Amino acid sequence: MPQKSNIQEFRVAAKEQGEVDLYLYQDIYPSMHHGFAQIVEQLKQEGVRRMNLRISCYGGDLYATNTMYNIIQGLPFECHTYNDGLAASGGSVLFMAVPKERRHAARNSTLMMHNVQTWVEGDYRDLIKRAETAKKLTDVLIQGYEKDMDATAEEIEEMMNEEKYLTAAECLQLGIVGDIYDSDVGAVEPTVLADPKLSAFAAHYNKFKFENKNHTDMEIKIDPTLIGLPADSDQATVAAKLTELNQQASIAKQMELQNAQ
Repeated sequence: MPQKSNIQEFRVAAKEQGEVDLYLYQDIYPSMHHGFAQIVEQLKQEGVRRMNLRISCYGGDLYATNTMYNIIQGLPFECHTYNDGLAASGGSVLFMAVPKERRHAARNSTLMMHNVQTWVEGDYRDLIKRAETAKKLTDVLIQGYEKDMDATAEEIEEMMNEEKYLTAAECLQLGIVGDIYDSDVGAVEPTVLADPKLSAFAAHYNKFKFENKNHTDMEIKIDPTLIGLPADSDQATVAAKLTELNQQASIAKQMELQNAQ
């Protein structure tokens, strides 16, 4: 059964007629491609001629990233990507999903490439198998990067081994971007800004959930009424609310950084 994905996780802002901005200002989680596909289908039906994918992303799930990359490559309308702050890991993959002349980077932005990250539990056989899989997936990334930038596979592998952070100017030299722009991003207003204490708790919970992802029977010990939910809310509802608060806090942080520039 496919995982649920909330189409509202993507902020869409209309610009000129037939042109929209789509904001990816969060990490890429395992089911995100479902919501992304829904957004794209909706834009098709509305007759959009150009989509600007605005990216400020630390990366995330590789399989969702690759699916979204392929969706972008198959779009029936023009797509431009913008690195509004950071295009890291999977974020850099999505940034390079369009031809170079349609990739734009903010002057103070950075882009990061690294090897596939993974975690494993088990005996030595599990460790060996996971290492082999991670290497194979990293090689797939290198092949993709080689196609999308002016560097050899060996040079890209070295950058990934170093977990290389590239400035906008370095990206221009490497053929990763077509041009550099000065910030023109307006403030991104979330529907509701989370209370700082709640967002901090949500961030702590998400870190705890990730570190204990192999222990699905662990319960979340929190009074649902503290985060605006009915007292009888189940664990899934509480988890979804905490994730929502954390995402809102992430957007609020982006606003704070942009307004400080």
